[in-house]
Amino acid sequence: AYGWWIQDNWKLLPRLTLNLGLRYDIMTPYVEVRDRMSFFNPSVPNPAVGGYPGVLMFAGKGPNSCNCRTPVKTYYNNFQPRLGLAFSLNSKTVLRAGYSISTTHRGAVGGRGGGRTGTGLLGYSAQASFTSLDGGISPAFRWDEGVPPYQKAPFFEPTLNTGFYVGRPQGGSVTYGDPDIGGHPPRYQYWSFGFQRALPAELTIGVHYVGNNGHYLDGGPRGMWSGHIHPGFLALGNLLRSTATPANIAAAQAILPEVRLPYPNYTGAISQMLRPFPQYAGVTDLWPMVGNSNYNSLQVTVDKRLSQGLIVNLNYTYGKGFDDLGFRNGYIKDKARMTASPHILNVMFVYHMPFANLSAVRERSWARAVLQGWRVSGIFTYRDGTGVGSVAASCNLPNAGSCFADYNPNFRGPVRINGPYGSGDLLGPNPPAFLDRNAFQNPAAFTFGTTPRTMAYGLRNPAQKNLDLSLRREFRLRESLKLSVQADAFNMPNWVMFSAPNINITSAAFGRISGQANSPRAVQFSSRVEF
Repeated sequence: AYGWWIQDNWKLLPRLTLNLGLRYDIMTPYVEVRDRMSFFNPSVPNPAVGGYPGVLMFAGKGPNSCNCRTPVKTYYNNFQPRLGLAFSLNSKTVLRAGYSISTTHRGAVGGRGGGRTGTGLLGYSAQASFTSLDGGISPAFRWDEGVPPYQKAPFFEPTLNTGFYVGRPQGGSVTYGDPDIGGHPPRYQYWSFGFQRALPAELTIGVHYVGNNGHYLDGGPRGMWSGHIHPGFLALGNLLRSTATPANIAAAQAILPEVRLPYPNYTGAISQMLRPFPQYAGVTDLWPMVGNSNYNSLQVTVDKRLSQGLIVNLNYTYGKGFDDLGFRNGYIKDKARMTASPHILNVMFVYHMPFANLSAVRERSWARAVLQGWRVSGIFTYRDGTGVGSVAASCNLPNAGSCFADYNPNFRGPVRINGPYGSGDLLGPNPPAFLDRNAFQNPAAFTFGTTPRTMAYGLRNPAQKNLDLSLRREFRLRESLKLSVQADAFNMPNWVMFSAPNINITSAAFGRISGQANSPRAVQFSSRVEF
């Protein structure tokens, strides 16, 4: 990767300062050091299946190659401006605003996401297999006679893994790396606007609107690269599981006239026949970077600088986050769904305990030595529960994707039952369910389900909170020698925070909580000598 960055602060007026910056990155796609890489090319005719498009190709300049190191294009329009503004209304109030664009490594340009090995090594590894000729009574071969001959890699064969034709009823999978989207790094926009105000007692309050959105996020599977049949073909019902005989194809054409063999020598099920690339058992879309996200929030901060021995930092966020990263079928994109916790509170404090200021302590040297200098600090966090995820169900969708549960149209009453999360005997022989199974039902055959990807009925998982405390004291033994002792308590109140309930309606444990989301109280003691 290559990049440059420029920035300047411009004091336009005595009370107005601008922060101006621009970053530019070139993130090059994966290559293999000796060009040992293969990939699926969806546009080249496949000779094994009558010229139906889709073959395996290879990097480099050898047989059936692309005469390239990678099929993925480098994205060169990666400009990322950064703009900031600070305007002093008066000596105690400042308005602040900012906007920026940033990108990150992912997809074909690196990062933590999938596909970090490029588009694959199909054709570069042999699948040698040796079998005993008499059911294991004799060995498949003897070491002293050498390994029997077998075809050695590489196999620069464009029809590798091609199947579902006469003479080869099964096929393998291939990996597709989108040449246009794969090299485009995920892109994020950030913006904020608000003010800070100085208050008495060393307090500062800030109120800001903060938002961001993301594009080119990992959001697959998608369209023809998903391996899913178009949902319109689900009208064929149980014919999808039938073998593609002339009679079955004629019956399918009576329902959908456009149904036909993809190539003359096809053999297999009708559902396989209707896939975008029926000659393969699957096509893996490595970098389906078509997702989007959006986040908006109100953020309030309160800072108390050191006074009367106390430092406090408090921040509260009320936010909403949405994304459209879920697909049930590659041709149908789920609508954007809420993902963020609406209420988040964090409080941090440090308090220098005032024992040394008590008159009884000041008058006694031993009391000063024991009691002065103690400091207690803590961090408290709270966040609302995240939205309940996808409610799983039993599907009948041959080669068409996955489903979620249906809403039960006859259900009445509350979905959340049996009191607060964690109520009752969770470890007993009949633990309670906190969601009513009767609110859902399996979707009809050849349908995708009516519940959303998240927050069916507006349901949320258990909220989470925690309090960590620390007590510390420093003793100066002599001018160059100092001893500090400290006690830390994590999850000091020993709160039990519960994990999400089971949301698979085919499970007997639906609605039950089977785990703890946090750890029990832990206390540690430590000391440190500095000299």
